[in-house]
Amino acid sequence: MRQVRRAICSLLVLGLSAATPLLAPLTAHAETGGSTLTVGISADAEDLNPFKANTVVASQILRLTYDYLTDYEPADNSTLRTLATNWTSSPDKLTWTFTLRHGVTWSDGKPLTAKDIAFTYRALKSAPADVTNRTLVKTFVSVDAPADGTLVIRTSKPTATMLAIDAPILPEHVWAGRTDMYTAQPAVPSVSSGPYVLTERKEGEFYRLRANPHYWGPAPKVTEILLRRFKSVDTAVAAMKRGEVDAIGNLNSVQFDALKDDPSIARVRASGLRFHELLLNPGARLANAAPEGNGNPALRDKRVRVAIDYAIDRQKLIDGVLGGYGEPGAGYLPAKLTPWSWQPAPADLRGYDPAKARQILDSLGYRTGPGNVRIMPGSRKPMTLRLAYTADHPVFPRYATYIKQWLGDIGLPVQLVPASGSQLGALQYRGEYDLLLSGWGVDPDPDYLLSIQICSALPLTKGGPTSSDAFHCDPRYDALYNQQATELDPAKRADLVHQAISRLYGDAIPLVLTNPATLEVYRKDKFTGFVSRPGPGGSVLGYWSYPHVRPVAAVTQAESSHTPLYASGAAALVALAVAGGLFYRRRSTRHLRE
Repeated sequence: MRQVRRAICSLLVLGLSAATPLLAPLTAHAETGGSTLTVGISADAEDLNPFKANTVVASQILRLTYDYLTDYEPADNSTLRTLATNWTSSPDKLTWTFTLRHGVTWSDGKPLTAKDIAFTYRALKSAPADVTNRTLVKTFVSVDAPADGTLVIRTSKPTATMLAIDAPILPEHVWAGRTDMYTAQPAVPSVSSGPYVLTERKEGEFYRLRANPHYWGPAPKVTEILLRRFKSVDTAVAAMKRGEVDAIGNLNSVQFDALKDDPSIARVRASGLRFHELLLNPGARLANAAPEGNGNPALRDKRVRVAIDYAIDRQKLIDGVLGGYGEPGAGYLPAKLTPWSWQPAPADLRGYDPAKARQILDSLGYRTGPGNVRIMPGSRKPMTLRLAYTADHPVFPRYATYIKQWLGDIGLPVQLVPASGSQLGALQYRGEYDLLLSGWGVDPDPDYLLSIQICSALPLTKGGPTSSDAFHCDPRYDALYNQQATELDPAKRADLVHQAISRLYGDAIPLVLTNPATLEVYRKDKFTGFVSRPGPGGSVLGYWSYPHVRPVAAVTQAESSHTPLYASGAAALVALAVAGGLFYRRRSTRHLRE
């Protein structure tokens, strides 16, 4: 898919190009001994350039290898002090001063200072328009490093996300002066600062990460992480049964249930920060209002979009496709994302009501013609809608089959358009779809997912890059978005977010279908120490968890010798596992797109 831009979600990268200065020497400590955690994945990282990387696999790799100014505590999403150990803001909230952790070094042994952070943020600020995570620093007026341990950021207006700047920090001594900064691909091993270093990659086969001996936090007990590529989750599960894989995420219900009686495998049903959506083309257009794409003009009428919503049985999708592992969707953000989530009142909820859908279409003049197919008002042209989706997604093809049936029942025949991820992305960018299945994983702050629905996210040129999710444009929504982005009072900001989401629900352009659970498994006979995010009941497979994982043998030895167990300070911000059949992408660094 074209996905994602923000996205959910975040990370930045490793060295680059084949130039010798980009290769960081690894010590013998990092190259020998220890254990390997093998994680099954079913998609490649694709682009690993820190400014372009937008798949979930890339985000996992980059998040494990780079530090951020601040992070989120896995337990409750409160601010975690990582590179920044303290901060203050001026009375007008326009100047923020951060005190940085002392003694942090890059994997090549050079010190990481405020100059590296300032360099990274300036690079994002001056990045080309298609580097969408540049929105993370859109309010920055200046970024200065008056001392190695001090960072000063001045903004044009109060910025609610100052403690949620999800941009990985780059080494200035590697990146400064590069003419290919926004396009170059990384060399390995990379110069990084996180708990791991990327040391080997073979597209279509694996990505190998080794413990970083220069990491400022506790040394990971798992010396190596191997992200092993499989053609499908089924083949990864088979490999797990043979003892070749230790963890797999994003299973479907059949795969998950089939492992329930295996005593060596732990199963995790994570209440997800994810949603699946159906996008309805509202009349795609450019930022200058010029029309874009070839969407069915009927969908420009909000009442038609509302009728389609009434025709969808969300509980059937959960029962028939997700195997019961999920919740019906309605409001834009998952209910678990408190305090930001908003759900319509029962009286305003558009539930499954095909009779209501038919009534709306009848009232608009969409009469029924031969074969129970509705005719466009004022013409003899029968209605038809194209539904595009990623063919290799584990659930979207089945969603599409149900939706085709339901819309056909109300007189709107559907043509299914299965596509590869890149093909679907092209259709979405160009507005060449009527209906399109998509999905997102979200992080604790809602700003990015809100930003992809504002008017200024529309593309500037035909077929050009866009951070818009569905060509939505509503000036009142934009005003609410801009207000929440500068509101530092949490309660007031949450109220503004709720108002914005309620308008989005009323527009019926993205229809949230389900909030699927995340189904994960791991070999509990081999590894323990996985960390749940967010809190109890959350996902355990991801970059916030892997630095904590330890071999079961190590636990037994530690218990027998009464030595304390390992606890890592590394944490993360998104709630999705690397592995599985889902093909997530990110439109920037904060959220994940399916």
